[in-house]
Amino acid sequence: MKTVSLRIVVTSFALGLLVVAGCSREQGDWRSAQAADTVESYERYISQHADSSLATQARERIEQLIEERNWQKAATADTLESYQQFLVDHANGKWSQEARIRIDNFAITGGSAPAGTAPAVPAVEPAKKGDLVAGAAAFAKGEYGVQLGAFSSSDRANVEWQRLAKRYPGPLEGLSPRVAAVENGAKALYRLQASVVDEAQARAICNALKIDKQPCVVVLPKQ
Repeated sequence: MKTVSLRIVVTSFALGLLVVAGCSREQGDWRSAQAADTVESYERYISQHADSSLATQARERIEQLIEERNWQKAATADTLESYQQFLVDHANGKWSQEARIRIDNFAITGGSAPAGTAPAVPAVEPAKKGDLVAGAAAFAKGEYGVQLGAFSSSDRANVEWQRLAKRYPGPLEGLSPRVAAVENGAKALYRLQASVVDEAQARAICNALKIDKQPCVVVLPKQ
């Protein structure tokens, strides 16, 4: 009887050791996957521990990494097509709204503005009560400015200004934004603009924003 009991104890102890060893290996593999933090490392973890409670986290991280990689690819190409493809792959992702904003920005001139060419500055849309983006008149003669995007509505321009002001407090500090409406074929576009002191300030602002792939166009004085 004592022999049977001893065997049960030994067997239970051995099983316990196996469970502990399995958990230790699983945790070790998870830490290794996190340390590498790559799609491949998490896929390897899932293949080894498909039933693990951490497998779900691994799959979620894989999706995040793929989206990050695709966003970097789209931002590096910085073309209308690259952002459109990003939205096809990640319609509701972390950078989806940013991709839509940049797609709208391509509607400013149908592409990048030629160097030294000032975009036409239309009359400014009357400001609505509560608008953060407002202006009483278009750029005056001899006035320099920057153009930060073109949007399908003044509301979207307002949202973009709030985002930019928070993201780039240094370059945009002290600027007074405005929304200028312009016809583009059969639809209206709303250009987000701001006046600056001189060409040097305009180019400094755009250079700072473009480092982060943020569209910005220098607006030269009207002749």
